[in-house]
Amino acid sequence: MIYLLCKSEEDGLNHRIEYIFDIFKLYAIKTGETNKFIVLETFPFKTSTSYPKVLFIIGHSEDVNKYLEKNIADMTENIILTITCFPNKLKRFLKYNKQIYSSKNKNGITEKYKGDNWGFKFDISYSEIDLYNNRKLNLMDNIKKSMVKIKKLY
Repeated sequence: MIYLLCKSEEDGLNHRIEYIFDIFKLYAIKTGETNKFIVLETFPFKTSTSYPKVLFIIGHSEDVNKYLEKNIADMTENIILTITCFPNKLKRFLKYNKQIYSSKNKNGITEKYKGDNWGFKFDISYSEIDLYNNRKLNLMDNIKKSMVKIKKLY
């Protein structure tokens, strides 16, 4: 799993690393940065039918879209999880045959809440809370229950 965290949330980085372990039972280390994101990679590096390659990206809509625009064609990850606003803007990336999920939102806005109110030490969205609360489910069931799948309009 590659986990991209917007730099504006860097203060909670160590707590996010704990969160990743609690949910996915994967250790995460910082392996780099882009101009907008901190890059974490998880290990053990699990990939299989039950644990596919995943990109988890948290950031502002414009930054998430620019990152995907620049990188999606070359990505090996086939599942993309986003915590961002305006998920309808992600539909244009479905042509790359990736499964794309977004955070639950109200009228396109993903609201963040003070983590302290929920037992976390970083601001958190409802989808991230759901991922945590559903952590005993297998990966795909957790994703499907906690996030919204981006679908094409026909």
